[in-house]
Amino acid sequence: MIVSIFKKYGVVPKSVMPESFSSSASSDLNKYLNKKLRQDAKVLRDLVGRGASEEEINETRKQLMQEVYDLLSVTLGTPPETFDFEYRDKDKEFHRHLNLTPQSFFEQFVGLNLDDYVSIINSPTADKPFNRSYTVENAWKCRWEPSSLLELRYGNLQRISDSPIRTRRVSLVRLRCRSIFKPWKWSSCAQ
Repeated sequence: MIVSIFKKYGVVPKSVMPESFSSSASSDLNKYLNKKLRQDAKVLRDLVGRGASEEEINETRKQLMQEVYDLLSVTLGTPPETFDFEYRDKDKEFHRHLNLTPQSFFEQFVGLNLDDYVSIINSPTADKPFNRSYTVENAWKCRWEPSSLLELRYGNLQRISDSPIRTRRVSLVRLRCRSIFKPWKWSSCAQ
């Protein structure tokens, strides 16, 4: 799911959006945000339950999402629309890039093709055998693109997740499962 966020919004360097108290000690923010999201979900379920119009539901959803955005902007900072980025390379040569957007920064400096990555999970059920890839359409009824998931046994999941930490590499795990594992449509989770 984080892949969808990176694709849609991009990323910024830490120099542009430094740590705040709430980003480095996020447990209180996470608790409050979780409580708020649950309350907001109840508001929306109640609207649907009483037969509110699609327009009223969408307006309420937009208002609730604006409240979440405002909360996150106050605690974490407002993401910049554009920014300048300066750095010195390994040869001490100075570089300056002006008017970057978070999306253009991601493309230019991160440069990962996120379609080459999958989320790894351990959620064993009878309909999802291990070592197979799955596509989740409309995951949790969010408006994200389909997500690629790879179901692994807990031990394998632990070894993969520990590996980048020990080697200090990026914590995204690149798996070429499209050629190894037979894909299977998994759409029941959206219900």
